[in-house]
Amino acid sequence: MPDSSWEYRAQDNSDPAVSPFGPTTLGTPVGQTGIILQRPGVPMGYSDPTRGMQSAPFAPALLPEPSPTVLQVIKQVFLQISHVRITVSHQAQVQLETLYFQLSAHIKALCRPLTKKFTRPVLVQAYSLITQNREPEAIVMLEHVIASNDTPMPVYTEALKTLAQCYWSQGRRIQAIAAQEAYLQHLSTLLKTPEVATPSTLTAQDWGQQALLLGQWLLEEHAPFQALTVLRQALMRLPNNPQVLSHMAYALFKLDDRVAAKHHYERALAYCAESPQTRDNPAWEASILKTLAILVDCLDGKRHKSMAYLERALAIDPNDPEVLTILADWALAQGQLDEALVYYRRLLDVSPDPLETYCVLGFILWQLDRNDEAIDMYHAVLAIDPTHAITLNNLGVIYLDEMHHPQAAQPYFMRALQANMTYTLASFNMGRAYAQQGLCIEAAQAFAHAKTLNHFSPEMNEQDIVDHLERLFLCQGQQAS
Repeated sequence: MPDSSWEYRAQDNSDPAVSPFGPTTLGTPVGQTGIILQRPGVPMGYSDPTRGMQSAPFAPALLPEPSPTVLQVIKQVFLQISHVRITVSHQAQVQLETLYFQLSAHIKALCRPLTKKFTRPVLVQAYSLITQNREPEAIVMLEHVIASNDTPMPVYTEALKTLAQCYWSQGRRIQAIAAQEAYLQHLSTLLKTPEVATPSTLTAQDWGQQALLLGQWLLEEHAPFQALTVLRQALMRLPNNPQVLSHMAYALFKLDDRVAAKHHYERALAYCAESPQTRDNPAWEASILKTLAILVDCLDGKRHKSMAYLERALAIDPNDPEVLTILADWALAQGQLDEALVYYRRLLDVSPDPLETYCVLGFILWQLDRNDEAIDMYHAVLAIDPTHAITLNNLGVIYLDEMHHPQAAQPYFMRALQANMTYTLASFNMGRAYAQQGLCIEAAQAFAHAKTLNHFSPEMNEQDIVDHLERLFLCQGQQAS
């Protein structure tokens, strides 16, 4: 007896309106018959557990799990075939089961490019908007691609990557980090299934580079612990990569592990010549040398070793303002005024903001008793900023103490106080200028004002102010007698 539990159904598929794929569904010309198999009581797309389905040539275990859309398409094909019913024998049942799996396989194969057909153009349009500096609109497009359940894994992953970068450039940093983390998760999935990956050149190094980018973002968002976790995973895929090592060093520095930070910076420096990303980028090596110089000076106190690092950095870029500033500041702190003067003069030629350099040069020249040059430097500062209070005070001091010209000094102290009403030193020096002119009442008022200001913004030893007041009163008493 034939097994009547299976039904063979067929329908003329000549009407393109009923076909989900158009007039040539599954490659079948219009007017030919589509064939499908269904057992009553068994849900669409599932095998009958009582039959030997797994032995079929196209068993489901050999194919990827269909997406919800694939199952929906299969269901639509089933629903279209409803007119012809043919009862088959048990022997033909296995053949029809095989036919069912062949048909399912074809539907799955066709459904992948179909979903790409709808999501790829949206992705391309998003890229076009990005090139036109219309990133907010591109973000809407990319979010649409990601929200679609039909998006293939490679397209979904590519959209996540681009969306994360758009979020970041638009200042939506928390969303950018979340999207980048999701991107790395899906990138891991693609690496585990190379037959799905697009392009075929996708490697673990790609994951490492994207993890490095995420680590950079986390560092910018002041999350060094999370950044360090991600960067350690990046280092597993990019061993001895100097960029990963340097970012790990910075994260460790932010976590106050300066010894480990120095170790990672030294490793980064050792491998920078071997990395194509850093070999042709000497500025990157110079930045590591500068950071190492400061760390070594702080941790080991080996100024000579730090200076060697800075000299190497200066050899890469003789006009590096950061290196010149560090060398100049160190020379000045050690009292090496002539050496500091050389570095600051070099810095003056390359500094984008020369005001502070002029100010320090004026101070060094004053300390070297080169007063006329110091005055020129201070006037150069006032040409940039006429209200620079420190410069005004220092100019007054040069005229008062070096030139012995209190009348010339007094206007500079007055201007300094106008620029900064809480400037204790300017008020104190104003009192000295008045005292040298014999204006005792004005001097006493200026000293008293300086003493009051020093309570709120201490700038000097209060005893110095008291001593000047006492000498002033003593002088008045002697003159009265």
